[in-house]
Amino acid sequence: MSKKFGRTLKIGVNSYVNNLPLKCAFGKKELSFDYELDFDNPANLSKKCEENLLDISSISLWKYPNFSKNYELLPEFCISAKGAVKSVKIFSKYKLENLGDKEIFITSESGSSSSALRYYFKKKFNKDIFANKAHDILTAACVFLIGDNALKFDASLYDYVYDFGELWEDYFKTPIVYGAIVVRRELADLLRKELINFFEFSLSEFNSNRNYYYEYALQILEKTNADKSYIKEYFEKLEYKIDQEYFDKTLEMASENGNI
Repeated sequence: MSKKFGRTLKIGVNSYVNNLPLKCAFGKKELSFDYELDFDNPANLSKKCEENLLDISSISLWKYPNFSKNYELLPEFCISAKGAVKSVKIFSKYKLENLGDKEIFITSESGSSSSALRYYFKKKFNKDIFANKAHDILTAACVFLIGDNALKFDASLYDYVYDFGELWEDYFKTPIVYGAIVVRRELADLLRKELINFFEFSLSEFNSNRNYYYEYALQILEKTNADKSYIKEYFEKLEYKIDQEYFDKTLEMASENGNI
């Protein structure tokens, strides 16, 4: 198939540990085309899709409206959570309702989570957090982090620590979808079935060897105090396949957020 394409396809892979169940097939299951992997954070991968640089990629779902013209969502596969997720956290010196105009440090590595955070604050507190961004994490009244950095962060200087997934579920009564997988539209019909099988295999590989991958995740997060039971609970809270209605609901919110 690679000869038919006439080039090596570029696959963007979310480098965070939360994406492990969707990437453990690489090196274990062959694909019928030549490819090279680009490991990066979700925000950068989404930006590369906006620039039309990748053929298949993990993305921040909240950024998908920016490049949906050129990319199709792969059905069902995602990074989602019902309630607390552990790796999307708010660390604050004040209760959220008392932040006022105080500055918030928002990680640049996030596309979905930071956009969802903005939507949440606009809906609940009528506050645009993007208007009060802090450039220095050390002086910010509030810090928003995702992924491995949220898991590793020292929360001891903050009076309030919130799990954003839990806040979202409490307020909107619906799961939040953080990430998804896209394929370039002109390749979608050719690759859809093969990619679905590939990611199904990846989830099966992860589920069949969870203890191994829990240990591997701990190695990735070497500087945390997390233990195997923490990692086990963490992955059990995440969902990697969901119904289309949750994709559609999140995309509806993402579009509304872009128009606020």
